[in-house]
Amino acid sequence: CIIIMLSTHNQFSIAHRKQVEKALRESEERLKTILDSVLTGVVIVDAEEHRIVDANPVAAQIIGAAREEIIGRVCHEFICPSEVGKCPVTDLGQSIDTSERVLIKANGEEVPILKTVASVTLNGCKHLIDSFLDISDLKKAAEVIAKSEEKYRVVFELSPEAIVLMDARGNVLDANKRLSDWLDYEPAEVIGKNFMELPFLPDASKATIMERFSQRLSGEEIPPYEVDFITRSGEKRVGMILGRTIRDEIAGGVQDIAMISDITERKLAEEEAQRQTARLNAMISSMEEGVVFADAQDRIVEVNPYFGRFVGMDQDNIIGKSLWDFHHDVVSDRLHDHIQRFRAKPDSPPLIIQRALGGAQVILR
Repeated sequence: CIIIMLSTHNQFSIAHRKQVEKALRESEERLKTILDSVLTGVVIVDAEEHRIVDANPVAAQIIGAAREEIIGRVCHEFICPSEVGKCPVTDLGQSIDTSERVLIKANGEEVPILKTVASVTLNGCKHLIDSFLDISDLKKAAEVIAKSEEKYRVVFELSPEAIVLMDARGNVLDANKRLSDWLDYEPAEVIGKNFMELPFLPDASKATIMERFSQRLSGEEIPPYEVDFITRSGEKRVGMILGRTIRDEIAGGVQDIAMISDITERKLAEEEAQRQTARLNAMISSMEEGVVFADAQDRIVEVNPYFGRFVGMDQDNIIGKSLWDFHHDVVSDRLHDHIQRFRAKPDSPPLIIQRALGGAQVILR
């Protein structure tokens, strides 16, 4: 009876051991299936000796060696080579660590990786699970973006025009130094404010900008337009605004960029020219002799009413014609020579020519 009981116990132990071994094999197969399926590199490291006991295909691909060549090697030969003795889990006592590190490939090439390490117990022994992602492309993209941003910033800051970047609500996102040089308001005083709150815009200018801003956001093409600005000292300036709506591909939505050219001096010159032209027109209109103005190409740009009556043509039909449509032969040659001398030496003495023009005798000065 005793012998029968021992035999039954041995049979039970063998069956139990087989069940445990089967469960262990199934567990290892599930683990291998998982490791082979993930899209990140994974290595399992013995926590005592820091030797790699397993590696998935992605890890082998990133390291550049076969799985058999990786297993048994110390993990610091590939991962975090400068961190020997500073393992965040076994040496520094952390339960999990995620950080950017450098992986050394089998050929010695360095690869930037984003690595996560955690402590686990497998088959009763302490292990480390190192998972990592090759971020080479991400780093290169970041470098390209950084260089692009640097170029943008150089162009932005060195632009001869004041530049203001706004969001779809009209809040100022950025402004260059030229705005400060022009109006004496620092970018920090502008960024973060809505353009309707900007101190250098008169109410009439705000209304004009609001109208054009709304039109651009609705998709209309708006030609450059002029508005007034006021400097910190109270001086009036005139700016020509060229606005464009751009799409923010990263944050989404749209932004509006306004490039502002200082046209104050040009406007003053135009106004002065208009005043001079008005005075000149008033003067020559009442003169009882014909007056003709020509440009550097000898094209007539202005005549007074007397000359039009004299040649029997409307003033509008005369403007645009050549001087030489009204002078011919010897007189034309002589006059042409003298005009050339006048242009070469503006202080030359006046020329007076008496000649026939139509049925009359005229004196040209």
